[in-house]
Amino acid sequence: MSADGADVLHLPGTSFVTIRAGRECTDGADIDAHAALFALEMIVLIRRDYRADAALLNVQAIINSERAWIDGEVVKTERIGVIRHALKVTNHGKTPARIIGYDFQHGVLEEGPDFSSGTLSTHFSEEAYLLLGSGETKTVRDDFDMADIFSSLNVNSMGTFRVTIKYFDIVSEGVERKVRETCLVYLYKPFLSALAPLYERNQYT
Repeated sequence: MSADGADVLHLPGTSFVTIRAGRECTDGADIDAHAALFALEMIVLIRRDYRADAALLNVQAIINSERAWIDGEVVKTERIGVIRHALKVTNHGKTPARIIGYDFQHGVLEEGPDFSSGTLSTHFSEEAYLLLGSGETKTVRDDFDMADIFSSLNVNSMGTFRVTIKYFDIVSEGVERKVRETCLVYLYKPFLSALAPLYERNQYT
């Protein structure tokens, strides 16, 4: 495009800028043609990156709406007077999950805002291969003996029991093979031989 023999460039959100072979406009302001063209290229790249980011966010939103979401609970069971606890997992997502294992940690409860798994003294990991469909609930393990696990606790103390369930959600496996985790935290009271969930400490990825 030209106007009075000069090239004219229109940048979004600006007025027309006249680009001349020389370095001076009619109003005396210096204009560098290369700088103006570079600015235009940057605008194009920014818009392209914005569209790419928007597309990525859209894909992630679709994955999150369709992927598996695992929750769980540790429940008390009793058989012929023998008390045990079982770990049950439920898939609240729309597609299957592949359970690959779980960890559990326990120790004396330490009060305060800085609670972390690092404060728990004992750690145990076990592999578990289980396919869990949408809306399905299954028992991963049913023989946790809390009285034995917390046998060293004083009757007036309280313990912490933390379970981390590890799984793949099948929808995301084609995009990125990322291990998802659901962490459940419980308070153990020896004098009641009971677990109480600490929902505010649970974590999901």
